[in-house]
Amino acid sequence: MGGKQVSRTSEENLLIQQQLDKKARQKDLVMNLIPYAGFVFVVTALAIATGGNLFSANNLANILNQSFVMIIVAVGASFVYAHGGMDFTVGASMGLAEFVIVTMILANRVPLAIALFVGVLVPVASSVSVACCALYLKIPVFVGSLGLRMVLMGVLNMVTTSSESGQLNISYNDYRFIDNVAVKLFVLIAIIVAGYYLFEYTGIGKKAKIIGGNRTVARESGINVSKYVIWGYVFLGVCVGIAGIFSLFRAAGVSNTSGSGTEFNLMTCIALGGFPLKGGQRSKIINAILGAMTVCILSNGLLLCNLDANIINGIKGLLFIVIVGLSYDRSSGKLVS
Repeated sequence: MGGKQVSRTSEENLLIQQQLDKKARQKDLVMNLIPYAGFVFVVTALAIATGGNLFSANNLANILNQSFVMIIVAVGASFVYAHGGMDFTVGASMGLAEFVIVTMILANRVPLAIALFVGVLVPVASSVSVACCALYLKIPVFVGSLGLRMVLMGVLNMVTTSSESGQLNISYNDYRFIDNVAVKLFVLIAIIVAGYYLFEYTGIGKKAKIIGGNRTVARESGINVSKYVIWGYVFLGVCVGIAGIFSLFRAAGVSNTSGSGTEFNLMTCIALGGFPLKGGQRSKIINAILGAMTVCILSNGLLLCNLDANIINGIKGLLFIVIVGLSYDRSSGKLVS
């Protein structure tokens, strides 16, 4: 005769469920606070290490210029990472966009506005190509974007090294009005506001998070997955193109290294900001922005501490591994940053 199984009462089940819900809320609270705590820690530690030079007027201007590009790219990338995608072509496509703009300017036959518009189309076409490889050719997005990155880097190397100096230059003074703090702040605020609105209040952002949560369920519920995935990549391409414009006029030229490393800095921004690499409903655009600011301040502060650039890249790579390791849910095999 076996022992009797004791069944729980409805009150006991309710109590257990309440306890589980409480633990889940506590976990969510901790995961949400970690990126902010990390940002405060980085700023405080570097302020002490640099003897306060981190907050000098000149350095704050440098931080603005450095974070400007990454914040814009991070806002665009939010729409791609929200549905679980990625794009390794952003750095190469940014450099190629800069080359196209410079070439059209030097030709003296095209109005500046047209040159800038065509330049933005380059990363848009690149990002949409990544989406199409994943959606229609069924190539894993990691493989497809990495392959396209190599193609674009080869093209950029070929067209820039054709000149004797290995780069194409324009007059900085002629376009100083673009590399202006007031202009940059206006553009940055406009992109953040537009990005936040699209991400939180329109189908482009809402559907992207649903797709990231479960693509099969999203498709069965009637969501046109391909449409919203492509829209996400389009917005990323536009942001990369705009970032490339300002990067070009600040450097007053383009070379085969233009845009180099942007894609890896972007992934570090996403991870440090607590943005889930697998997307879903936990995706928040503010986390991508916070991550971009953290990475830029970290790089700037470590340079003030006279660390070699290679060491700084190593530190960022190590941080990326640690953050991803901490945010990996081993019970379900998902990144839950």
